[in-house]
Amino acid sequence: MTKHPTTSAPLVRRHYIDGPFGQIHARCHGAGTPLLLLHQAPMTSAQFDHVYAPLAKHGIMAVGIDMPGFGGSDPTPDVPTIGDYAQIIPAVLTAFGLERAALLGITPARSSPQKPPYGFRTWPLP
Repeated sequence: MTKHPTTSAPLVRRHYIDGPFGQIHARCHGAGTPLLLLHQAPMTSAQFDHVYAPLAKHGIMAVGIDMPGFGGSDPTPDVPTIGDYAQIIPAVLTAFGLERAALLGITPARSSPQKPPYGFRTWPLP
C-alpha cells in the first residue's frame, strides 16, 4: 500500500473514471469487501475522509464517489436526479473490476422510505 510522503500513513488514492456524464472522481482506500460511499449534497467524497482508514483496517475497500456536479466529477447536462446518480455506479464498479459492492449513502431525513433506484437492492445490516 502506498504511504503518504510526509506522514507515512496509508494514502487514499484518487481516480478519474469515464462515466455517462463525463469524468467521475473517486477516492479509494483499502482492500477487501467493496463499499461505495455516496455523499450527501452539497458535499463531496471528502465527507468520508475520517472513515477510509478505519474501514480499511477492517478489510473493507472503501470507494468514495463525487456525485455528478460535485467535487471533481463533471456535471450532468441538466439538474441531476437520483436516477442520474445511479447511472454512475456501473462505471465505478467496472473501473475497479468489481461485479458488486455494498452501498452506503447519506440522504436528508424523509418522512417515508425511498425506493432504491433502478433495481438496486437494500439489505438490512447484520
